[in-house]
Amino acid sequence: MRKIVKQVALSLSILLLTAGLVGCSSNESKEQSQGTWGSRAQDKPSLQKDFKFMSDFRSALEENGVPCTDYIKRDEIMVKDAGDCKFNGVILSLTLFPTTEAGNQVYEAVKSLMSGYLITSNNWWVSTDDEGTAKLLEGLLGISVL
Repeated sequence: MRKIVKQVALSLSILLLTAGLVGCSSNESKEQSQGTWGSRAQDKPSLQKDFKFMSDFRSALEENGVPCTDYIKRDEIMVKDAGDCKFNGVILSLTLFPTTEAGNQVYEAVKSLMSGYLITSNNWWVSTDDEGTAKLLEGLLGISVL
């Protein structure tokens, strides 16, 4: 999974260098710009937002039943913050993007290259290679796995 996340970061770098981050046009609403994932955490108010700091995101995960231990920060290109942690002994990869739109653009650009399971909303995603953990996260966070 870590290799895939690094491939995603490299793909993001190439995408952003060649195309640039594209925001909403003046006629496009915020909801339309959220694309594939947008604000998907409908029943979890503490997850229905963009996170500026990984520590705040990890706290929100814990509030929703996902304590993330042994966190190790990863240096990634073109993401706001990224790292790995353990949940029930399984490694989770956490990623924060500068904006929801940036995260959506990365997802659309690299979804065919990704393996494992991805849960996303707003400017963040959580990925894992473990199917059982993905199903558990889906239930705890109230967000369908992509």
